[in-house]
Amino acid sequence: MKCTKCGSVEITFNFTEGKIICKFCGFLFEENISNPEVFFEGKDKKNFSMNGQFVRKSNINSLTDKNKFNDLVLSSAKRKINQIAQSLKLKGSFQDEAFKFFILATQKGFINGQKLQNLCVSSLYAVCRQKKTHHLLIDFSDITQIQTNKIGSVFLKFSRDLKIKIPVIDPSLYIQRFVFRLQIGTKTRPVAMSALRLIARMKREWVSTGRRPSGLCGAAILLATKMHGIKKTQKEISNIVRIGDFAIRSRLREINKTSMSNLTIKEIDHGGGDDGSGNSLFGISNSKICPPSMIKFLGKKIFKNSQVNKKINSIDFKKIS
Repeated sequence: MKCTKCGSVEITFNFTEGKIICKFCGFLFEENISNPEVFFEGKDKKNFSMNGQFVRKSNINSLTDKNKFNDLVLSSAKRKINQIAQSLKLKGSFQDEAFKFFILATQKGFINGQKLQNLCVSSLYAVCRQKKTHHLLIDFSDITQIQTNKIGSVFLKFSRDLKIKIPVIDPSLYIQRFVFRLQIGTKTRPVAMSALRLIARMKREWVSTGRRPSGLCGAAILLATKMHGIKKTQKEISNIVRIGDFAIRSRLREINKTSMSNLTIKEIDHGGGDDGSGNSLFGISNSKICPPSMIKFLGKKIFKNSQVNKKINSIDFKKIS
């Protein structure tokens, strides 16, 4: 027997309560079914009793109000997931897995207080992250007209509450997509390869840690176009990767502080200048490189502590006493 709503074969036959229920999505197939577990027991032929009962068999479509509501929500969610997936040209298997995530969210009670569209987007984006496709949150935002920060906040709660394992984003997944939009003809492949090598070097230098993939891709593509003599401005690159000029400039400043600034074009094209040695991770000042995100965090922490100390020092404890 197969569920007509979610396609699961995990069907529970509960003859004690007289119900047939899908164990995966909770759909009620039939209730008040006749109990086949009726039997007689007793000490002798004269004294015996009947265990079990016969109940009236009802129509398969006789659902309670709660089940009717759940059925309406699930059908609406499946239709919405299919619409978004078709707009992004995702496979049918992605839609099925996203719908299973949505069902899991309803079972966990995550749907309470959340908009249906946000949950559908979170379910699909979770599948895209697991399958490592080249889709970004901003792609979902363009289709649904929902701000990316709202989608991101719901997705973080969604993945945390449902305990879904989401892999870390690999910026190299988006290089081919962004370079193709430059429309540079035969130089598309060389620029993409150079950008991929720069991304690989960024990972080794810890530049990519705690940074958005769009900013990293923008910086890598800008450097790669300069390497191959293609004139592209920061504004053009930022419009393609969908991120501000300031973010790209910040990534370039962080790259300039690492040993990547000493690499030649030939070294980058031959494996990104990575010889596999630990000495290649030393910067210009021969000191080990910390992730820029960590340096920024520690700087904010030191500044906050200094402000607290200033406030404490300015207090006149004699007046208080």
